Amino acid sequence: MGESLGDQIAARLLDEIVAGRYPPGSALPPEWELARREGASRLTVREAVRVLRQKNVVTVVRGRGTFVQPRERWSPLDPTVLNALVRDPDALTGQVRTLLEARALVEVGVAELAAARRSEADLAAVAEALAEMRQASGLHPVHGAVAELDLDAYVAADLAYHDAIMEAAGNPVIAALFDPIAVLLRDTRRQTSGDRVAREHALAAHERILAAIERRDPAAAARAMREHLVQTGEDFAAWQRDQRSARTAV
Repeated sequence: MGESLGDQIAARLLDEIVAGRYPPGSALPPEWELARREGASRLTVREAVRVLRQKNVVTVVRGRGTFVQPRERWSPLDPTVLNALVRDPDALTGQVRTLLEARALVEVGVAELAAARRSEADLAAVAEALAEMRQASGLHPVHGAVAELDLDAYVAADLAYHDAIMEAAGNPVIAALFDPIAVLLRDTRRQTSGDRVAREHALAAHERILAAIERRDPAAAARAMREHLVQTGEDFAAWQRDQRSARTAV
């Protein structure tokens, strides 16, 4: 089922808020004005505002209007909010930093557990996902043909790799707690994965993590995962610098 018109209007308003048209503390246009602009009913606009309220993007002050909240109050685990922030590299910085911190707190320990508990089937699943990443990466010729990046397949395999390690850790409580973060990662993986150097870093790190899990070496697996996440942060910072340079050059 597709998005409702209210959801679509909410997403457009959120893009405008992120772009700075409506900065924190400012009021959105009145209901009637938004309805006329969007060619929608006031009831539909009310639904859009309700969506933004649920994400803590706006607050409604009775008798005064609808006001934009500071970004630190926005729902940090909401995919729609993250999707809007992705389109503004500067706004995305803090979100990515907090996501990487959360990943480090969870995934380093998960890699350690996976190395201690993994079965042969678990190991095969991690290795298969890494093989799919390598094939989609555009870094290695496939059957003698020129290698081309398949970004969608690469990102899907990257996620499958980390999911397989989570499965190998054998702790469904950790998996359930991490799931909202995993959803957000699907929306941010594409940013650095399009960069060749970042893919080279990721594949090398994934090889080291897999090798430690295969050896049943929890300390090495934890160390390799921590180093991978630090490198991911550095690759994101490099991507962001490139984005700023590109905007300045235009």
